[in-house]
Amino acid sequence: MIQARHRSLGLTSFLRLRKYIGILGLTFPFQALLIAGYLQSISATYYNHTFQPYFIANLACIGLFLFADKGYDIKDIIANRIAGICALLVAFNPCYSSNWQVHDIGAIVLFITLGIISCFLFTQTNGNITAEKILRNDIYKTCGIIIFGCIPFIVLFSILGFDIFIPESICLVSFGISWLIKGNTFFCDK
Repeated sequence: MIQARHRSLGLTSFLRLRKYIGILGLTFPFQALLIAGYLQSISATYYNHTFQPYFIANLACIGLFLFADKGYDIKDIIANRIAGICALLVAFNPCYSSNWQVHDIGAIVLFITLGIISCFLFTQTNGNITAEKILRNDIYKTCGIIIFGCIPFIVLFSILGFDIFIPESICLVSFGISWLIKGNTFFCDK
């Protein structure tokens, strides 16, 4: 009885952590837009003195939550840890600082890893494929494809000096949706 309760509490905490990751990812671009306004990139909101603490806190929480999320196997652990470290690198190495390369590489690796998690890791199954799991997998794949589709625009627009706020926002919203669903917020098995 006690072991079952601890397992249940562990699963609840695990799912809650994934919901928090999803909420932060989903709301981050909207927070930036509402508090700092539309800037060249979400990373540029770091330089808005009102939003800077939110920028750092959002990315640090996402990074720490990703780092804490163990997933189901070693592939999940590795991907989550890479994404978590990259989120922290982005948070603490501003885009227009002397460490801008760390920021840019961290951001791209973060988005690539989030796409991999959504497309390839979240879609794995233990063999029990329900109608809800099929729907979730379709959403995970869609979110991952959207993330992968935005990455070339982020890179190209950055090189050309265009705004990347919108493709970054689309990536973050897709990431957030994927993690909210993985946290059993929507489309749970019946």
